[in-house]
Amino acid sequence: MTLPRSSLRFRHLIIRTAEQLGCAYYGDDNEGIAQLPVNAHDLDRCKRIVNDAYAGFASSIVDPITGKVHIWSFTRQHYELTFRTTAVEGVNTELETHRYIMPWYFSGEVYRDWAYASDQSTSAYVRVVSVARIEEMWTGQSGTTGTPSYCGFRALPMESNEAASGRRFEAVFYPAPSQALTLNITLRATPEALWDLDDIHFAGRDHDETVRRACIAQAELDQLGMEGDLTRAYYKKLHDSIELDLRVSAPRSLGFNLDRANYDDDLTTPPYKGTVDSYNGSALSGP
Repeated sequence: MTLPRSSLRFRHLIIRTAEQLGCAYYGDDNEGIAQLPVNAHDLDRCKRIVNDAYAGFASSIVDPITGKVHIWSFTRQHYELTFRTTAVEGVNTELETHRYIMPWYFSGEVYRDWAYASDQSTSAYVRVVSVARIEEMWTGQSGTTGTPSYCGFRALPMESNEAASGRRFEAVFYPAPSQALTLNITLRATPEALWDLDDIHFAGRDHDETVRRACIAQAELDQLGMEGDLTRAYYKKLHDSIELDLRVSAPRSLGFNLDRANYDDDLTTPPYKGTVDSYNGSALSGP
């Protein structure tokens, strides 16, 4: 996944938080520049506070001034998937070619249907529906292959989760792919917790100051057990970040706006132009 770059690393946020808490290290003579806490307890406390603040900032939030819910544009990520006609360990759930493990940062939410790459042999879309509907389609139809036209997303059991950031999801398609087509989708990503001291936060350089203030405000809350002046200052900066995000993510034109309004059927769904070439494992004869 390509993420916006930032100049702020985990270590910088920890140091700024430690300064607020009064546990930063300033050298043996206490006259040097602020450094990471040397006490293990203090360092762990600062790391926890930074990640709590970071998680709160990066989630879908309510603008503290307007009261409107905002979803950050930097969480909209492009993802590409290529079908496998032979199952691959670590790619296909339980080695089934119609089930694909989604990346660790996938939140379970998507912004549109899957679209096949422009250079593929099909112009079909893959409509996103409920997993219950996918399971209904597969009932009594094991072995059905062709050009997938439907997909549902399902959370994997926790024991299958190998990412420290949270539960993984799988994409379940119908029918199973009969060729290695490539398709893409726009999904909502969630950031992984900061672990390594050189980790860079998810939001990008434009929001460095807001993330820094979020950490300071969280430290204030940890100290006082209530919101104070630093939290109120953070809310003002958070509003500014949201306004900036709205400006930079605004459409450049008022043309086709991805709301499916251009499709001519009553289900507002792209016309299916794929094929099914086998059913229950038996090949279907052509026209």
